[in-house]
Amino acid sequence: MKHRWRGAGESILEQDGFPKGLRPFGGVQRQSLWRVRAAPGEVQRQSLWAGAGGSLRGRGESGLTLVEMLCATALLTLLALILNAGIGLAVRSYRTMVARSETELLLSTAAAALADDLRYARGVEVSGETFTYTSDSFGKGTALELDSAGRIVAQTQTPDGPFHLLPVGREGDGTKAGGAYHGSAYQFDDTVFQILYDPGTNTFTIHMKVVWTEDTSVSAETPDEGLCVRCLNPKKTTEGEETP
Repeated sequence: MKHRWRGAGESILEQDGFPKGLRPFGGVQRQSLWRVRAAPGEVQRQSLWAGAGGSLRGRGESGLTLVEMLCATALLTLLALILNAGIGLAVRSYRTMVARSETELLLSTAAAALADDLRYARGVEVSGETFTYTSDSFGKGTALELDSAGRIVAQTQTPDGPFHLLPVGREGDGTKAGGAYHGSAYQFDDTVFQILYDPGTNTFTIHMKVVWTEDTSVSAETPDEGLCVRCLNPKKTTEGEETP
């Protein structure tokens, strides 16, 4: 049975009571309120579509509302910030752990290289707190010190010097990459580096500290008493006797 508004209007209600083309779809309930205006045949529809989520939408609409989209964006941004902070902390911890291992490795490597060279030093000449000697590796008049980049070098009387105690890597774009120092990632602290010679006991005492240039709190250092190396080639006295 169809209903028709009597008068000049052409609005028609179908038999089930819904306007043409506006049937409810599955799972959604509709409540329709009808109000007749003063003019004959004019009908104003106010429809409330109540879905399972309780959101208000007209028939045929899909997607997210503006409020839902803003909430989702805020949650995703918060999760991204938390994830980024966690990854950054993990990477930083890993790099610090690797740096500590590298500083200890560089310190032990330099200590072994210095001990091998100083143990067979000949003709040690002391001048204050510095000394020179004849090295089997670098030649006569060798003096150990740090260069401007915090690397151990051997200054000699030969025109080919100075010589690096440890390999510094290859040259590239004006910088040195790789090597014992990993480019410029690690260096010796010039405020700590010191090698002393005691003629009485014929021993060398080495003090040095390796630091990570990105974070100088990451370091490796010799003991407070230093590293002692006994010279096996004692200097002879004027009478031809060996010093103790």
